[in-house]
Amino acid sequence: MTKQGTWLEQWERVQRYYSLIEKFTKKGVPPANKDSPELNFLDQHYAFFIFCYHLKDWIDNDTTLNLTRKKADKFIKGNTHLEICGDICNGIKHLKRNEERIRRAWQPEFEKKATVSRKIVEGKLVSKRWKAFVLTDIGKIDVFDLATECMDKWKEFIRQNIGEQYL
Repeated sequence: MTKQGTWLEQWERVQRYYSLIEKFTKKGVPPANKDSPELNFLDQHYAFFIFCYHLKDWIDNDTTLNLTRKKADKFIKGNTHLEICGDICNGIKHLKRNEERIRRAWQPEFEKKATVSRKIVEGKLVSKRWKAFVLTDIGKIDVFDLATECMDKWKEFIRQNIGEQYL
């Protein structure tokens, strides 16, 4: 566990949530009696995008880093996938969307119908996998592909500004 109160705490959180949505997306989940796996799928993605977008605040506010203030925030501007991540984050955080805050996503929420694939073994349902999309100004994007692009962008930022050892 990383020392609390540093950017690494949030970076590790982002990585954990990425692993969770990767598992949901690639392996699926066992069917549940009480919980809705589809809602869990969406909630995991929403949580990932919130933590991923706000990594910028943790980096910009961490006094142990030798970075100019707002460097991470400036990095997001001009990075299409991280801007869309921010739109999703701001879109789900508020009951009513603030159009001035939404830059790239026309609909910063997931499509209502997620594609479901089922794995059946010996006549029993053993897992379900979901695929969802967000509509943006660059087209319809698979949410896991978007999450992967966001992770790649943060790794690029960390590699260039903080150090390879944190990847």
